[in-house]
Amino acid sequence: MASQRGQRSIRTLILLALSMAGCATSRFQTIELYVQQRNWQKARTSLEEFVRRYPRDGEAHLLLAEIYGETDRIPSMMRSLQTVRRLSPRYNKPAEILAKRYWVKNLDRGLKLFRQKDYRAAAERFGYAVQIDSSAVEGWQRLGDALFMTAHYRQAEKAYRQALALTPENPAIKNNLAETYFAERNYAKAIQLSDEILAANELDLNALMRRAYAYDALGRFQDAEAAFLRAAALNPDAKLLTDFGLLYFRREKYARAIELFQQALEVSDNPIVQLRYLGEANWRLRNYREMVRWYEKIVASYPEDLVGWKNLAVAYEALGQTDQLALARRHISRITSTN
Repeated sequence: MASQRGQRSIRTLILLALSMAGCATSRFQTIELYVQQRNWQKARTSLEEFVRRYPRDGEAHLLLAEIYGETDRIPSMMRSLQTVRRLSPRYNKPAEILAKRYWVKNLDRGLKLFRQKDYRAAAERFGYAVQIDSSAVEGWQRLGDALFMTAHYRQAEKAYRQALALTPENPAIKNNLAETYFAERNYAKAIQLSDEILAANELDLNALMRRAYAYDALGRFQDAEAAFLRAAALNPDAKLLTDFGLLYFRREKYARAIELFQQALEVSDNPIVQLRYLGEANWRLRNYREMVRWYEKIVASYPEDLVGWKNLAVAYEALGQTDQLALARRHISRITSTN
């Protein structure tokens, strides 16, 4: 409510100044009515004609700038503010206030849209904000975030670079930019920037994890292994430990992969992921008893899991467990017939 009162009072002062300057002609009274009715299109058209006739009327330019701001014509708003600043230094402060108001307004709208996961609309609002004030770090950072979420990685990279130019040592923005490089599959740059972050803070988990994944993507096993070890020592969560296990799994180092999958299982909120990998890794080692152990856990929790029953059938057959094999085949037949 306070901001609405502020907007009304500023607009009232502008209209009063126009009136005192002798501009309260019938034409301008009509413009005032349009503004009060929030009929922005008619107000804009009339004011544009008014300032063409009275190009040195600063208050009219200020009001026109406000109308442009209300209708998201930000480049036009900024041109009007530049014009009014050139007319007289006394307009600098009201122009600054008006620009700040629409910067805040667009930033707030963008944040609301971002929380609602409407990232495209949020990016548009943050784009308006940086047009109004290109020296504000938050505008560029938020724009980068929204563009990243819409997979516009090149544009996100540019926004984060602009933010970093304003605050070169900001670790959050550096991490966001490094993540953008990773999303662009520019793994070398992602590693380089992550190394810069770690030089300032060796416990930065995001940078540690990103290095591990980037080295893995580049096929640099030893570097990836060392990076995963550092990250897992700091944050042994289920996803990281599982991905660490997959680093070994893909290189047929199944015993080490199994160790990590078991560690991940102990802290997992979704154990079926680790159970499947444990079953698969033991299958590759032809360790059928362990394979049975893990897949039986899966079908105990998910009786309709067709893959689980099929893999159990493979293990039962390899072990010569005919009764269990028959049971598995009955479940397979039942599931496939109902589907």
